This record gives sequence, C-alpha cells and structure tokens, in this order.
Amino acid sequence: VNNKSFENLTEAQAVRLLREVAAAKKPLTLFVAKYSRGNDYDPLSTLASETLPLDVSLWVQTAVQCAERQRMNRERGIPDDMTQTFDENTLGNTGESDDEEERALYEQRRHGIPQINAEEMERRRENEQNEHKATQRLSITMDPVVILRALARPDSGLQVKNRKWLKILVPMSFIGRDLVDWLLEHVEDLSDRKAARQYAAELLRAGLIRHVVSKLTFTEKCYY
Repeated sequence: VNNKSFENLTEAQAVRLLREVAAAKKPLTLFVAKYSRGNDYDPLSTLASETLPLDVSLWVQTAVQCAERQRMNRERGIPDDMTQTFDENTLGNTGESDDEEERALYEQRRHGIPQINAEEMERRRENEQNEHKATQRLSITMDPVVILRALARPDSGLQVKNRKWLKILVPMSFIGRDLVDWLLEHVEDLSDRKAARQYAAELLRAGLIRHVVSKLTFTEKCYY
C-alpha cells in the first residue's frame, strides 16, 4: 500500500497501516501478490497463481445499485440487511447504471464523501432524531440525556450563545435562570420553580451541564 510492503509486518501491524491509509482519505496505490510463508505448503495457493484485474466500472455499478436499494428500504421502513450485498444477476447488468452516478461514486471512493454531502446526511439524521424526540413528552422519570438533547436543539427556546464573564469568553453558554424557565415550561412533573431548580442542580451534579468555573452549586445567576 503506497509503496509500503507488508512482507515483514505482523497481521496487527498490517491492519493498523491499512486503517491509517483509509483514514487519510487520499488516493492510494495497491499492489497485491501472493508469497510463501516459509516452508509451509498451501494446497490452495495454485488457485491464486494469477493476479486478476479489478473491473472498477462493475464494482461501482454494483455499489450504486446496493446503495439505491438500501435507500428505498429505509424509506419503506425495512431495516438494512448487511448480509446481502446484491441481487441475483446484478453483475450481468453492466449497462443499466448512470454514468454520472458511477463517476460520483468513484470520486467519493478516491477522495472521500464531499463535505456538503456529509453535512446534508448529518442534517437529515439530526432532523429524523429531532422529529422523533418532538413527539415525546419530557418527564423527570426519563433519562436526563433525552431532556438535554431536547434542550440543545436550535429551536428548543433556550437561549444558548457566546457570552463574556469577567472579560473571559464563555462559548455556547446559557444562564441558570433561563434553564429553570425552560424546564418549567417543557418538563412534566416539575410543579414549581423550586422543583425545576432542584432538577437543574441534579443535572449539574451528574456532569450533564457544567459551571464556568466548575462550581458544584447551582444558582440562577451563573453561566453554564
């Protein structure tokens, strides 16, 4: 891989090198060759005596069809089956895929998913999660992390922004008073302000919110 030989590497070292190359998301060069492990005799070695060329267009066409089928399954609510990668006779239909899709997928394979596509996929995933969370009624009996995720949504109503405290920048912070107001409005089972303040103190003790200078006592006048 990229002129680095695996001959003198252990399997663990080879795997680590492959992961580093894959994580770099840069073009790579592969050379595949068989070699003998000392005096060990491999009765199946003759089956790999020739190096076969990889048909890139065929691989791209199969991957496009698989991705399209998984997308359709997700839209229908059918879970992905990772044990099945292509239908019967898929490899024989070489003329059905679109050239632009092939080129786009090939570019993604060489250079990684474009940033705009990755951001779009992340937004879709967050929107789906938010839609699901929006249908839930928040309660103090549920996992506090669920409440924190609802609180952290851009449209939650809690004002989270960059602030300054003693000329020190406090990025993405909110005021304790605003948190208490939000809990009273959105979380069931909090009957009054005292109960909401106590729940906020529990979030602080659990490390789910953090005081600017790491104080462990919750007050409505401080930044978190």
